[in-house]
Amino acid sequence: MKQLDFGLEWLLDENWLPKSVKHICNIGVTNEEFEERQARSYGYKSVQDMDQHNYTKDKLKYLKYGDKSQGLI
Repeated sequence: MKQLDFGLEWLLDENWLPKSVKHICNIGVTNEEFEERQARSYGYKSVQDMDQHNYTKDKLKYLKYGDKSQGLI
């Protein structure tokens, strides 16, 4: 078997067992609380901050590539 150069050879080891398993779900947490936690885990301050970033990114992508339906590209 070929050794992987980037340190992921443990993925191919059949005897490897995880030290711990972490299960995250939103049972007992409202949708808003779960979304806030997810946004913070991605490095955003809040869901609104994440949405604004994604909106700006999508808007710039639209301005860069244009609208196919209008024949701009």
